[in-house]
Amino acid sequence: MLKKAEKIELTKVISKEIADSDGFAVCSFQGLTAGDMNQLRRELFAADANVHVIKNRLLKHALHENNVTSMDDVLKESTMLVIGKEDAMAALRVLGKFAKEHADFFGFKAGMVAKTAYSKDEIVELSKLPGRIELIAMIAGGLNSVLSMFNGTLEALAEKKEKEAQ
Repeated sequence: MLKKAEKIELTKVISKEIADSDGFAVCSFQGLTAGDMNQLRRELFAADANVHVIKNRLLKHALHENNVTSMDDVLKESTMLVIGKEDAMAALRVLGKFAKEHADFFGFKAGMVAKTAYSKDEIVELSKLPGRIELIAMIAGGLNSVLSMFNGTLEALAEKKEKEAQ
C-alpha cells in the first residue's frame, strides 16, 4: 500500500504525463488474464503509449489538476489509463482492436484527444478511424489518380495537336 507522500508523487507524475500528452483513454479491464494484459502493454508500448493501472481516486485528482472534470462519473471499478505520448490515435487504434478481441473483459470508459473530452461511444468511434499515415496515403493515392488523369488528358491533347499540325 502506498504512503500518502507516494500517492501525492504518483498523482503529480500522472498529471504531468496527461498534460504533456496528445491524449489518453480511460478503460475497464476487469477479468483480463495476465497474459492478455502483457500482450496489450507490449502493443501499446510499440504505439508509444504509457499504461497505468491506477486507483480511481488518484486518477481523479490527476485529471482535476488538468481541469478535466467530465470523467468523474466513469471512474468506478478497475481502471486503466492509457496515455498516448505523441499520437493518441495510434494508441486508440490498438485499444479498439484489443477491445474487439476481448469484448467481455475490456472496454473504453472515456477519453481525451487534443484537449477534447469524449464519451465512451465517441472514443470507440475515434478508435476506428485510420491513422495519420493511412490518411496521408489515401490523400496521396487520390492525388496520384488525379495527376494520372491530367497527364492522360495532356497526352491526348498533344496527340490531337500533332495530328492537326500534319
